[in-house]
Amino acid sequence: MSRTPAPHTTFALITDTHWVAPGRLVEHVMWNKLLVTDGGELGELLVQALNSHKLDYVIHCGDLTHLGDPESFEFARAMLGRVRAPILFTLGNRDVGHEGIRRNLAKQWSLSREIFYFVTRINDVRYIFLDSNYAHLPSGDESEVMHWDRTHEYAGVGFSSAQLEWLERELESDRKTTTLVFAHHPIASKSEYPIISPRDLGEPHVRLGPVWQKLFPKFHREVLALLERAPNVKVMFTGHWHINDIVRVNNLYHVKTASLIEYPFEYRIVTVSDDYLDITTHRLSAESLVERSLVPEWHNQWIQGESFDRARRIYFDDELIKTRV
Repeated sequence: MSRTPAPHTTFALITDTHWVAPGRLVEHVMWNKLLVTDGGELGELLVQALNSHKLDYVIHCGDLTHLGDPESFEFARAMLGRVRAPILFTLGNRDVGHEGIRRNLAKQWSLSREIFYFVTRINDVRYIFLDSNYAHLPSGDESEVMHWDRTHEYAGVGFSSAQLEWLERELESDRKTTTLVFAHHPIASKSEYPIISPRDLGEPHVRLGPVWQKLFPKFHREVLALLERAPNVKVMFTGHWHINDIVRVNNLYHVKTASLIEYPFEYRIVTVSDDYLDITTHRLSAESLVERSLVPEWHNQWIQGESFDRARRIYFDDELIKTRV
């Protein structure tokens, strides 16, 4: 009788909490209504939910805050500090609107680094964290800060040139250890999704199609090529789009997770074993907030994902992955 390998690591995958410090009034709409002013209540529910699991880590895929100000980051730090598991996180585009933000975060969160692309190894698995939030100027220059009230001045947001060089060296240094990648911005998607965000076009029933290409970060093709050439890179986890989605593109799985500040208020639990990982999706106990966030006439319930976007076992020895060049 064969023995099922014991789980190596269980982590919660959370993203897009969009926390603001108390008293900062912010109203916003993405797919549905973002309940930014209810971040405290949602945070309490999230802490309770995460502490109900036996977790080795909690991983946050960015947009910890909505305004990127020090007070909101302190609120996020205090909230996550109540979770009974270590926190690993990368930044989101909403987090980088103030000068010196990475340096200040390193000090505020007692981190040993001021760069938010890094590697850690957990139980014989390599975890690579990327920072897709550098502002790109029309001149070709790059900046650590993106002022969101002046987006017309930028050519976009994405990975930095130095990060590409670092990632290429890191992937080349180890082509055997099972590797998982985490970033804020997705770099691959399905060919089509049901509808466009009303925030973008004001037309919630318009078929989406290739418009999603405009939402990919700068240098996403270069990062995707590097990851796809590495035979031991298995899955990339991201947030930003506020949807639950799992898609396999060129033998690399891309797992997007919905936001915790709007419907459907969900997070993932990921269990990493010797030969596979299991992904499940869990909703906060926040039915009254779900009712307040969801806008039924926009027909955006689809963002919670189909069954295959919500639960999946991904085998590391998949034949197509094994034979990938």
